[in-house]
Amino acid sequence: MRPILMRALARSTPTPVQWLEEPPPPHWREVITRTFPAARRLSPSRLDRLLQTVQLFLENTRFEGAGGFELTEEVELTIASQACYMLLGRDEEPFPRTRRVIVYPETFVPRRPAGIPDFEFIDEPDEATLGESWDHGTVILSWPSVEAGARDPDDGWNVVFHEFAHQLDQGDGESGGMPADVPGTLRQEWQAVVADRLAEIRRDLDDGHEPYLDDYAATNEAEFFAVATETYFEAPDHLAQWDPGLFALMQAYFRWTP
Repeated sequence: MRPILMRALARSTPTPVQWLEEPPPPHWREVITRTFPAARRLSPSRLDRLLQTVQLFLENTRFEGAGGFELTEEVELTIASQACYMLLGRDEEPFPRTRRVIVYPETFVPRRPAGIPDFEFIDEPDEATLGESWDHGTVILSWPSVEAGARDPDDGWNVVFHEFAHQLDQGDGESGGMPADVPGTLRQEWQAVVADRLAEIRRDLDDGHEPYLDDYAATNEAEFFAVATETYFEAPDHLAQWDPGLFALMQAYFRWTP
């Protein structure tokens, strides 16, 4: 990692996390390692940390089924373990602004909230989607997409990583492709790298070439960060080879290498 990134992170002083006194239920380890195979690659100590982080996240986050979907403990653990996997290098409360996760039995047509925080829906259907993240702390997911992303940890695609990357980005109530907790000394470099890579991907698409990140990264800065996060956690070796500069930014921000 480049020294400038290490110095920037050393000056970032987040509030330490307060873990729950009760240990996670013993059977969670089997459920998480079965439904989310990437967890099997973790060292024993890091897997313990994942379980602690999942426990705290579930303590503070409400899950709801929609469209007739029936929630189970396994559903909640499968989603929470993927989200919290991203934060294993960060000794902080997991997703403090995220308060609600809604799960659909299939792809869904989102209806935009008419009131916040009451979250009453209005009937303004958009196109069907696999997942959404809203800046008032709600994540909406399609369960088949969650399962598919968890099942294959190396295919470069994971809807939970993607939508919870948006939650990190929306930590200050906005979504601009740079999370609010990126250290100030790193922000200028972050903006420069993202602007350069976004322009490169768009040029590749205009020229008929396949970019090294998914095409959806070209949408805007927010989607670029979400796609880069997916790639970092699903294909870190490839990202390090394709784009060492972007890899270094992701490594600096998440503070661990999967």
